[in-house]
Amino acid sequence: MNYNSRLAHGLMFHRFSNSKKNNYIPGTLIKKDLEDIIKYVGRNRILTPQEWLDRLAKNKLSKDNLCITFDDGLKSQYNIALPVLNKYKIKAFWFIPTGSFSKIYDKNEIFTYLIFTKFKKFQIFFKKFLNYTKIDKSLFQSKKFKSFFKKYSKKYTYYSESEIQYRFIKFFMFKKKKFETIMTKFFLNNKINIKKYEQNTWMKKNDIINLSKNSHIIGMHSFSHPYRMSDISKFDQKKEYKKNYKDLKLICKKNILSMSHPMNSYNNYTLKLLNKMGVICGFKADSKFNTKSKKFYEHLEIPREDASFILKKIKNKI
Repeated sequence: MNYNSRLAHGLMFHRFSNSKKNNYIPGTLIKKDLEDIIKYVGRNRILTPQEWLDRLAKNKLSKDNLCITFDDGLKSQYNIALPVLNKYKIKAFWFIPTGSFSKIYDKNEIFTYLIFTKFKKFQIFFKKFLNYTKIDKSLFQSKKFKSFFKKYSKKYTYYSESEIQYRFIKFFMFKKKKFETIMTKFFLNNKINIKKYEQNTWMKKNDIINLSKNSHIIGMHSFSHPYRMSDISKFDQKKEYKKNYKDLKLICKKNILSMSHPMNSYNNYTLKLLNKMGVICGFKADSKFNTKSKKFYEHLEIPREDASFILKKIKNKI
């Protein structure tokens, strides 16, 4: 066994691409990457979602148990990753934000795609972005930024300094709608219309129905995918998950029992809300076990290992 683990956890996947050529978005996988990961961790260790839920309910998950999870409901997952899962007869959890069905798009996903495909380097984009917004660079000397940088760079070692600076601006300088408006105008100023990318980025309802009918499990990932769920009001958190639940139940014709925390952001109220809604399994976006959490919420803070970290282990033969 090459892949050792201290406890049962999920394997977390996001973007997929047919090729690593051209302006490749960091963290994006191709088919071969997924196959390499399956072989590395061991196909026999990967439980079906239903097996995972059953063992979780009985407190019988062992440290060797793994499951496959996909966040964000991206069409590339359906087109590129699903055929690989079918080849290895693997079922997975798919955590879907449903805003796109109401034309409430997670524009951050489009922004990320455009940053890396329309600019030769992230630094080129960021320099233009700072010039366009006229943001004072002294911001990055503030105590708040330095604290954020220290924590974020330690947790996400693959981000450059400018990428962390961009995220700080996105998370703390503007409310989500304001930031999206600024970015949309920025791209238009660079002769890029984001609307043409909205229709083909996410799965359609029929894709989700097909997954559900074929023994994959569909779970919540909020309605509009807020940047920081923990910073929005209790009323808005409830609205996010109630709408997400209602949409998915209507599509799948079954109760929705699992979820993953968008952007790994949540607080005690989030956990209390999800527990009250009957969610029996919730995943984080990191591999740390939360020792500070109340024991009866452990099922809503299950660790996951990011696929990019696993690929790094394969490359380094760890």
